[in-house]
Amino acid sequence: MSYGENEIEGVALAVEQPLKVKLGSVGNPDFGQNPDRPLPGVRDLVAEVGSLAEAAAECRKFIDEHGLGGGNWAGGEVLDLAGNAIARVSYNGRVWASPGEPELSFLEAELVKHPEIHIDQAKDGLWHFRHDDNEEPPDDEYWSHGTYGSRGAAIRGAFEEYDIEIHADRTHPPPRG
Repeated sequence: MSYGENEIEGVALAVEQPLKVKLGSVGNPDFGQNPDRPLPGVRDLVAEVGSLAEAAAECRKFIDEHGLGGGNWAGGEVLDLAGNAIARVSYNGRVWASPGEPELSFLEAELVKHPEIHIDQAKDGLWHFRHDDNEEPPDDEYWSHGTYGSRGAAIRGAFEEYDIEIHADRTHPPPRG
């Protein structure tokens, strides 16, 4: 997977959602280490986190605790509950959208403006949306007009259903401030 074109920044990093982040190392061939194996004494892990910001913090903590250099960092893949890669944390702690979710950070920024809309991931890993005006669903169900394979698709579906215009897109990013 190619990352690096669509950095996720700002409020999109803080959106609470259950995620997992892979933490790992490899040998650096520049130092005669085997690039096909983890560094001796460093176990690959998967950490459960509650946001992309937490994922970035876990990655930097792992890197610092094990004294990893940029050539040793092999972790950073961020997964949703269904196991879909939604982002990657680079060695420097920056977060990048996966190729399948290039505009996710902009959609998240728009979603923050609409606290009445809730995007949830069900136990089956599919994404659903609901509106505060809707009746609250039972614990094991979600009321929505559809199920979606990704968080970004569910946000787009909710905006379409509730006639909300999206002002931000990846070709016209919101102003920095």
